[in-house]
Amino acid sequence: MAKYPSIFQVTLPDIITFLNVSLGFSSIAASALKQWDAAFILLIGAMVMDYLDGTVARALDKMSELGTNLDSLSDIVSFGAAPAFWLLSRNGFAPALWATSVILMSCGAFRLGRYNILHQAVKKGWIGMPITLNALILPIAGYLTSEVNILAVIMLVSSTAMVSSMKVKRLF
Repeated sequence: MAKYPSIFQVTLPDIITFLNVSLGFSSIAASALKQWDAAFILLIGAMVMDYLDGTVARALDKMSELGTNLDSLSDIVSFGAAPAFWLLSRNGFAPALWATSVILMSCGAFRLGRYNILHQAVKKGWIGMPITLNALILPIAGYLTSEVNILAVIMLVSSTAMVSSMKVKRLF
C-alpha cells in the first residue's frame, strides 16, 4: 500500500508555499474591495514567498514532489488568478479582459503543468515565461493604462509567452 504524505509531514518550504497562496488569495480579496494598491503589495509578498519556498527547499534538501505540486497550485492562484482579477475588478469586468483572463488562466495552468514534468530536465532556467511575472506585468500595465484593448493584448502576449518554447535563464 502506498504511503501518502499527511499534513503533519509538511516542511518549512511547504509552509512558505502556504503563505504564498494565502497572500495570493488575500490579493484577490483586496481587489474585490477595490484596494488595488494593497492587492499589488500582497502580490509582491506572494512573489517573495515563491522565491523563498524553492530557495529554502534546496538549502534544506527538502525538495519533494508534493512541494513542487503545492507550489504550482499556489502559483496559479497568486500569479494567474490574482493579477487577472486585479485587472478585471479595476476595469469594470470588461468582456475583453474577462475572455483574456480565461486564456491567461488556461495558459498559466498549462505552463505550470509542463514545468512540473520538465523541471528536472531544464537546469538553471525555464521553458516559457514564468507565471510569476504576471504578478508584475499585469498590475503595472493596469497602472499605466486603463485602455481595455491594450490590457487585453498585454494579457494575450503574456499568455503566449508562458506557453512558448523560449528558454528563459534564471537570474538568481
